[in-house]
Amino acid sequence: MGFYKGYRVTAIAYPIFHAFFFSTYNYMKPIIKKNLNEPNLLVVSCLSSAIAGAVSDLITNPFWV
Repeated sequence: MGFYKGYRVTAIAYPIFHAFFFSTYNYMKPIIKKNLNEPNLLVVSCLSSAIAGAVSDLITNPFWV
């Protein structure tokens, strides 16, 4: 029973995290590409991913505590 302790919270937090992550990622990618005039897709993807991860972590942080 101890192995599954906290599973409910994790099962709730992961979909919320990923919903915010992918929504923010798809929202930020064209904004970063336009504002930085960056043709390199790797730079745009990395910046979008970092911002999306930070936003998602901030929103779902209470679930992980």
